[in-house]
Amino acid sequence: MVESFSLTRNDALSRYEIHVDGRLAGASVFHASGREVALQYTDIRAEFEGEGLAAKLAEYALSDVAGQDKTAVPHCPYIAGYLRRHPEMATRVRWP
Repeated sequence: MVESFSLTRNDALSRYEIHVDGRLAGASVFHASGREVALQYTDIRAEFEGEGLAAKLAEYALSDVAGQDKTAVPHCPYIAGYLRRHPEMATRVRWP
């Protein structure tokens, strides 16, 4: 199980990133428009799958969007599923 990781928002590439030991382990691509942030897709590199990193990335992205006082629009199937499993995170969501 991965214990040390970092999460960042990379505005230049329009994605949220998760790094393990300084290596990019995965990303969630977004498109910001006005007061909404469309979360388009999430991808975790094969060598990091099964470590729970996608959930950490989803939680971070949703928290960041809400913290900007914007609304998340979950086009990404993983993030949509995460929201269904964690309805407490769905405070600032508009379903597509």
